[in-house]
Amino acid sequence: YVGLYLSHHDPELATTDLLSRWVHCHGWSPATIQSAVASLRSFYSWAHKTGRVSNNPAADLPPPRTPRVKARIASDAQIAAGLLRASTI
Repeated sequence: YVGLYLSHHDPELATTDLLSRWVHCHGWSPATIQSAVASLRSFYSWAHKTGRVSNNPAADLPPPRTPRVKARIASDAQIAAGLLRASTI
């Protein structure tokens, strides 16, 4: 994700707002956005610590909201069928 971002943007000119808009403009899933945010945070942390950029715009980058997934619970019949199959193996 960092390489994709840097291929079109100067790392020194990045702002938190610009990074946030960039990770959300691709139509990526929340998990992909979360991975991209983590990559950008790691890159900018390293770049700032080593003096390659003067600030770390990714430090305040908010994590994406991931939708809660409702647990799918097996029915009694499904559990019984699974146990029956397992006992015949």
